Amino acid sequence: MEKIVLLVFLFSILSCGKKLSDTTHCWQLVDYNGNYLQEVCGKTESELVHCTTCGSFGGTTDWNLDSCNYFCIDCNDEACYFSNGHHFKATKQYAKCWLSGATQVDCNYKCANWYTRYKYIYKPNSSFRYSGVFTKEYCDSAYNILDSPDSIIIENTVDSLVLLQRSKDGLSFH
Repeated sequence: MEKIVLLVFLFSILSCGKKLSDTTHCWQLVDYNGNYLQEVCGKTESELVHCTTCGSFGGTTDWNLDSCNYFCIDCNDEACYFSNGHHFKATKQYAKCWLSGATQVDCNYKCANWYTRYKYIYKPNSSFRYSGVFTKEYCDSAYNILDSPDSIIIENTVDSLVLLQRSKDGLSFH
């Protein structure tokens, strides 16, 4: 029984045709929701497409790859992108397909995710209240400001003061 399974496996790999002029790479398969599936290494792009359609990797013959269902892992095609308030490092093809509205940015950005809240102080009687806690990614000049130990003054009027307080853990604010 084990020999039959091994023979079927070898036949399915060998039947995927080899195009000698193509370069072999490692490929990341991606489902239709943008989630990573398995990695496939040592295959050319044409072999990868053929092997997924003949069922060698997915075990099914009804899954046809399009350019958004795989990308080259070792092709040095990565760049940095900013999308939906976060930074991502991804291949250009993945960003094009899955990071909607992403803009390419410098990879040397210095960014950090912080828990933040506002503290509203009414000066005449020193009463105060807090906003809800939210997370946000701060980059470059904002990142440097957040490294300071003090709260950031957002608004300072005759009778009120609004501070932005930060926390790394969401519990201890300063």
